[in-house]
Amino acid sequence: MTNLQIASAFVGIVMPLVVSVVNQAHWKPQAKALVALLVSVLASFVTSWIAGDLNGKSFATSFLIVLGATLTTYRVFWKPSGISDSVETATTIKKSTPAAQPSAAAS
Repeated sequence: MTNLQIASAFVGIVMPLVVSVVNQAHWKPQAKALVALLVSVLASFVTSWIAGDLNGKSFATSFLIVLGATLTTYRVFWKPSGISDSVETATTIKKSTPAAQPSAAAS
């Protein structure tokens, strides 16, 4: 196991929080998945570059590890714990307003 692989795994563990900061609560699931994919590509590029091993093979390896760790830790830890949803809600720019409740006097 190389240093790049270990670093990519650690990056993937925290990526769900980064994705949750970028995602907005009102976005469709497809948009949120695209954000996760794009953030993983960027994280893999940066991880490979910092490791001094930026070439096609190392980038592809880093990407697969980052994406795999991101998806796995999201489903196993971040989502069930509610942390990722809390971060996403807290960082959503366009807050939805609750629907107006009909008044009891109108009956």
